[in-house]
Amino acid sequence: MGGGVSIPVPLSDVRQEDLKAKYAKFIEEGLSEEDINTKLTKAMPGLVVFDQIDCDHTGKVSSRELKRTLRALPRKKPTPPEGGWPDGKPPPFVPFDAMYETLDSDGDGEISLEEWLDNLSKLPGLESAINGAIDPVTGKLKDYVSLEDRLAELVAKGDDATDEEKAKIESIRASLGETAAAPAEEAPAEEAPAEEAP
Repeated sequence: MGGGVSIPVPLSDVRQEDLKAKYAKFIEEGLSEEDINTKLTKAMPGLVVFDQIDCDHTGKVSSRELKRTLRALPRKKPTPPEGGWPDGKPPPFVPFDAMYETLDSDGDGEISLEEWLDNLSKLPGLESAINGAIDPVTGKLKDYVSLEDRLAELVAKGDDATDEEKAKIESIRASLGETAAAPAEEAPAEEAPAEEAP
């Protein structure tokens, strides 16, 4: 990718391509390696979280994906950022529709990576809640379980899954548009040839 920009955690192929495109754009704009590194380092937490919550890896976050994210955040008032709140007082509660409208600034019904990075700061309560829920080691939201991970947990239960869990498996598969996550039928084991006696 050029210069000294490093990716601290694994990102999906889509996000890696986004990062490479951002780097190329900055090079085209004539930014120095140091400036590019500073910009990308600053964007990295938002990029990692966006990658985590973009469950279907379309490069856009739907209202459904954002709602899943909000359910994973702590249910307490957010901690003030370093230096305090911008206006000196905690941000007001923002209803979901207004929050989504702020993030989806072009109004196309989905939040792009650029919109996420540009608009998250306009929602200081959400930004603070996300920052407070990030695992410092992985850079990801601690209590967020992706649909893929949830599906893997449920599929691992196999025959021990309840009817409700089996229905959830099908629901998650449908959300992901997957059939490949179905447990493979085990082929009968071939018998090993008998060793001949010496």
